[in-house]
Amino acid sequence: MELAIMAKYGRVMTNLMTREQAAGALHLSLSTVNRMCKDGELEVVRPRGAGRGRPLFVTAESVQKALTPVVTKAAGSNPEGETA
Repeated sequence: MELAIMAKYGRVMTNLMTREQAAGALHLSLSTVNRMCKDGELEVVRPRGAGRGRPLFVTAESVQKALTPVVTKAAGSNPEGETA
């Protein structure tokens, strides 16, 4: 795939992946990844001259960020060392 991208666009884009690859990495459906791209949750790169129907690529960094768990304080729980 990387060689095909390099041949088509003249440079290697190793930090990019297709939406299908991103869906596999995130264990999500392609339609969910498409929504995340549309909503700005994943960073999308459009190669120069890419219009409708042309491939879109997702940055590996944004996929990694989406995989990073977010730790939140559960409702009603007390942090360690605090008393109610």
